[in-house]
This record gives sequence, C-alpha cells and structure tokens, in this order.
Amino acid sequence: MSEGVLRGWKDVPEEFRIEEMERYLGFLEESNEKGGFFSSGDADRILERHLKECALFVDRVVEYASVSRETTVLDAGTGPGLPGYLFYCLRNPPRLTLNDSSRRRLSLLEEWHGSRIAPSGDGGVRFSYARLEEMKGQFDLITSRALIPFPSVLRLIAHLQKPGNLYVGFFASIQPEKFEEVIRDCGYSHESAQEVQATANEPVRQIHYFRKKRTVRQGKPFAWKFIRNEMSQWQKS
Repeated sequence: MSEGVLRGWKDVPEEFRIEEMERYLGFLEESNEKGGFFSSGDADRILERHLKECALFVDRVVEYASVSRETTVLDAGTGPGLPGYLFYCLRNPPRLTLNDSSRRRLSLLEEWHGSRIAPSGDGGVRFSYARLEEMKGQFDLITSRALIPFPSVLRLIAHLQKPGNLYVGFFASIQPEKFEEVIRDCGYSHESAQEVQATANEPVRQIHYFRKKRTVRQGKPFAWKFIRNEMSQWQKS
C-alpha cells in the first residue's frame, strides 16, 4: 500500500478518518488475490475505481440522510465491504451491519477488522451472512452497490424497513420511472437522484434515493423464487 496516498487526494470528504480509509485500502490491495475482490483489470485501480467512488457515495448519502451514531445502516451484498465499510471510516460512524450471503470475501474483512480491535468489542461493525430474504431486523438506512438488478433489489430489502426509512442504491444507470408499479408494490417512492464521478477517467454513476412509504405484505419478505422469476421475465423483455 502507498501509505499517505489519500492525504494527497484534494477532494477527500472531511467527514472521513483518512487513516482508517488508508488501512482499509491496504486490506483491499493485500487481500485482493486471496479473496478475488476485483477483476484483473481493476486490480491496479482499486483506489480510483472503488475506494474513491464509494467514499463519494457515502459522503453524498451522509449529507442527504443526516446519518448519525444512532443511525442503523445495512450495506446489502457488501462483498469486501464496498461501499459499506466506508461508513465505519467516518469520524462519527453509524451502527453498521455488513451483509453478504457469500462468506468468501466478507469473512476476510471480518477477520481483518476483528484483528484490529479490542477482543471485548465489535469495533462498531456487525457482520451478517444471512440471505437477505431470510434476514430479520429494521434499518433506518439500507445501501447497495453490486447486488441484484433494479428494481428486484427493492423486493429483497422491503421487509427490513418501516415507513420513513431510506434505501439508497449505487447504480451505473437506471430509469426508475419505468418501474413505478414495482416501486409502489414494495412500499417505496423514488425521492431523488444524484450523479458522482470519482475521477475524469472513471464513469459517471448514479445514486438513487427511495423512501419507504408503507408496510407491504404485513412486513413479510418476498420469496426468492418470485424475485428470481420476475428478474428472468424482465431480462427477456
């Protein structure tokens, strides 16, 4: 790892603890081969393509949602912790849960994170390996970056939020207006959208904010079989 590399990033959001971000960057670089985090083409661009981009995402979300230490945050399908672990790197990190049903990548982060904190504490992060449709709990804020396609992602997380809560997705490009019926069926409304670009050489990505308006299906999750079949139908159309 190039220690101090983030200190030269003039646009690093002031809400972050730079030393934590640099440690995390080191973990991503050193564990990439073992965990298969990134493609061979991205292995030399972890800072620009992944960490900076996710830091900008978290910065926008924190500003929009007024995230505090009491906010419960779930990063769904987090992989090696992107973008979710960047919430831990904030000066005032929320109550964070990182979820991925595949242990291969997330377990490496859990082991690394646990090795850096006192044995009696959780380091401010909870790690979950449950399938989202089987997961229980309620979260003020849910985020995702590389989960399943939109709008199916709303089916997966709808039972984990109550009215007033916020889901924020990080996408290459989506058109929510084409899926208004599904969005409503999941109990959400599309509230806002933003664009971010980590560097001039990286693509522009979209942040979309969805507010939970009502409880659907008495708070019961959608079945994975239903979600999978629906995705298949959309792919064919």
